[in-house]
Amino acid sequence: MKKHLALIAGILMAGAMMVPAAHAQQPYVGLGLGMFSLDPGGNSNTAMGAYLQVGDDFMPYLGGEVRLGTTDSAGNAKMNWFVGAYAKPKFDVTGDLTIYGLLGLTVARMTYTSATTFISQGKTKTDFSYGLGADYWVGSQYTLGAEWMRYESQADTATKNTSFGGLNVDGFVIDAKYHF
Repeated sequence: MKKHLALIAGILMAGAMMVPAAHAQQPYVGLGLGMFSLDPGGNSNTAMGAYLQVGDDFMPYLGGEVRLGTTDSAGNAKMNWFVGAYAKPKFDVTGDLTIYGLLGLTVARMTYTSATTFISQGKTKTDFSYGLGADYWVGSQYTLGAEWMRYESQADTATKNTSFGGLNVDGFVIDAKYHF
């Protein structure tokens, strides 16, 4: 887990060192809020969730981002917390609209309470994550955005009641960012 995050952080920092001097970095901080689909295998439920994001668009077509978040309970499932590090390839469609992808790793603590045995089980898992989104500039330092993201793909329908393996987690989020 720590090795994966250290590797991604190293890759992002190495990319930042290759930035041409003419390109100004654009660090930002933001807050995302939305609906998260939590699926232990076969019965998806939706919960509210939120995250804090810190990132930097250190190249014209590439940035990096780190997130820390949580969700509410949905049925018998919950993502207690998650931390992720993502590369962010991006493209400016217009001066105000940017579309982007997110590729990276997420470490998450997930819990599930069996509906048949009422036993609560928890797992901390690391998984490859990916997503798509768009940001719209609403001033010289603020953006509003919307995105879909697959955070975790750990569900196992066959064993969810006896040996919980994790959740499939998708997020549909709107966010606001302040760019320094």
